[in-house]
Amino acid sequence: MLAVKIIKHSIKLKHNNNKHLIFLWAFCSVSMAATDGIDLQNPDLVKRAFKPAFQNGEGTFNPVYEGFEYTVEKPSEKDYDYRLYRPASLKASHDFEVIGRFKNDTVAESSREAASVGIEIYQQRNLSNRLATELSVARLEGYFSRTVFSQVVENGKKKTECFSADLRLPAETTLKLSYQSSEKVFSVYYQSDETEVLEWVFVGSFGIAGSGGENGNANWRMRSSENFLIYIYGFSKNMKVYEGEAQIHALAINNGTTE
Repeated sequence: MLAVKIIKHSIKLKHNNNKHLIFLWAFCSVSMAATDGIDLQNPDLVKRAFKPAFQNGEGTFNPVYEGFEYTVEKPSEKDYDYRLYRPASLKASHDFEVIGRFKNDTVAESSREAASVGIEIYQQRNLSNRLATELSVARLEGYFSRTVFSQVVENGKKKTECFSADLRLPAETTLKLSYQSSEKVFSVYYQSDETEVLEWVFVGSFGIAGSGGENGNANWRMRSSENFLIYIYGFSKNMKVYEGEAQIHALAINNGTTE
């Protein structure tokens, strides 16, 4: 067991294998071998590490003291802002995990409204192939929901998706996107502050080589020699998003290699 003590929380991480896994919080700086922790409180590092990528409408996703913050002053039918994580390219031939601490305290007042913050993995050679995992707020069948939502896209078209079974997650939730290179399968997990010991709750999995996913598969025709790209983003529909409501407080990558 590996314990990490931070200023405001004490979180324990359980391991059932020999991999080292640790994630960086905005309140402290921790590093280990094979872990790329991003200090979101360092403005110079953030400017170098995250490059503007895709943007639509009035959505803005900018660094603040707490990490990254997504806001929308004048909402449209689709607002978003993406940031590419620096020169790091994750190899399809290596296992890796991307872990983020997300806050989504927005309120969807109708079925037309939604807001999310998340991580999206793209095939570097073909950006129309991608997989997103996010902390999402919406209304499902008329009821407010805050869920972990994930979907896989092939050639620009959604292939399949999954939600967390818990539809009322806390406003602050830790998400993990794990990649198994031998089968080319992504798995999605979450953990919240409701338990003292960090237990990952499985949400779903997707194969990107045509098989292996419990919730469906895509076929990206991706060679093991190829790379993935990592983006973080804020997204919303028909919804004003205020300061402090939608943020990423921490981000880390546990992997065999980045280039």
